[in-house]
Amino acid sequence: MWLPAALLLLILPGCFSIYGPRTVGGPEWGSLTVQCHYDPGYETYNKWWCRGEGWKSCEILVKTTGSEQEVKTDDVSIKDNHENCTFTVTMENLWRFEADIYWCGIERFGTDLGVQVQVIIYPGKGETSRCSSLHPAQRWRTAVQAPQVPAPLTWEAEREQSQEQPCGPASPAPVLCDP
Repeated sequence: MWLPAALLLLILPGCFSIYGPRTVGGPEWGSLTVQCHYDPGYETYNKWWCRGEGWKSCEILVKTTGSEQEVKTDDVSIKDNHENCTFTVTMENLWRFEADIYWCGIERFGTDLGVQVQVIIYPGKGETSRCSSLHPAQRWRTAVQAPQVPAPLTWEAEREQSQEQPCGPASPAPVLCDP
């Protein structure tokens, strides 16, 4: 019975050469850090962080250059520590739609090595804006391109407006999100 498991380890060399947390989380509009570990021997290899369920087809968001120099693209950074055989990924300005499957990976000849990490985004504290679920760039686009559509009213607000104006509720001002 142990023979098939031993053969599997021989067929998949390096499959346990990289490991990291199964799940990480952070608050909306906050940040999170993921630390991925690798076996000695991979120090000068490029490390990457990608998003997508299948790691062979996921979108690489940031990648090292084989050095310990931090690399940053948009709100994601990666830094390798050769001495500790770890690389750290930081995601900043999190928004709820970034919750997904991500991968820590090592680029190598042939098939890259990768380990799956589920990212969970917790609701932000004190959300009061109708635009709070939008990424900052989307909030700006919304402000610039917001159609002149009345905001939905609660039952109480609709009743108050209809009492103030006998001809029916007035069209409220458009809601613009702060950039």
